[in-house]
Amino acid sequence: MRLILIIFFLINSITSHCQITDLMKINDIKIDNRYDSICRYGKKYEKPQRIEIRFPSKEVSNDYKLAELHKAIPGSFNNENDIDHPERWWMYHYYFGLDHLLDYDSKTDSIIQLPKQPLFYILNDTYFFDMSGDGLIDFIHYPKYYKALAQDNISYEIFINQKSGYKILPFSGYIYDIKFNPDGTLVKFDTFLPHCCDDNHETFNHYRFDKIKSELILDNKEIILTCQLIDNK
Repeated sequence: MRLILIIFFLINSITSHCQITDLMKINDIKIDNRYDSICRYGKKYEKPQRIEIRFPSKEVSNDYKLAELHKAIPGSFNNENDIDHPERWWMYHYYFGLDHLLDYDSKTDSIIQLPKQPLFYILNDTYFFDMSGDGLIDFIHYPKYYKALAQDNISYEIFINQKSGYKILPFSGYIYDIKFNPDGTLVKFDTFLPHCCDDNHETFNHYRFDKIKSELILDNKEIILTCQLIDNK
């Protein structure tokens, strides 16, 4: 339900109101003057919008995609009792264990069940290209909404191909800005986590890709009140 509300707010661009409650007073809701001042006089930010990304991807077969997915997410991840790395089972289950996917349908403004098998969509939304410039082909799986609905959180992964195996780099939020070098290698990107329900803020993450270490570096994380966001559309 939380993610359905997120999608509803994101698609319809609903304007948020700045109401901050004083949680120290039970049953007494009031506007906190400090935040009210930020809403009135604080810096304004352009409301982020998820963008359609044209990844500099290479044409590869679905058989190749599936084989690389299995290399990056091996059967050893399929261990529900792995208390040290519970995210591995969830990842394996998402890519290889689902029997259907739900997605958002903009035409009917509703959540629907996709008619084909999950791998059809997962492979279609997985993009292969050399992000680090080392000659090895990396990949990113970046669909629209069905991954967030399946996992109950807005998170994605970049898979960096190394001689020792794949290195998985997770990140959170929808991408609203991304930069590549002329050779197609990744430079940086920015994401946002939209507000939901009674939240009064959105989170902005600013990632930089370190090609030498093959790491995503979170340069900055901003918590912005929804009342500071303006829609320039």
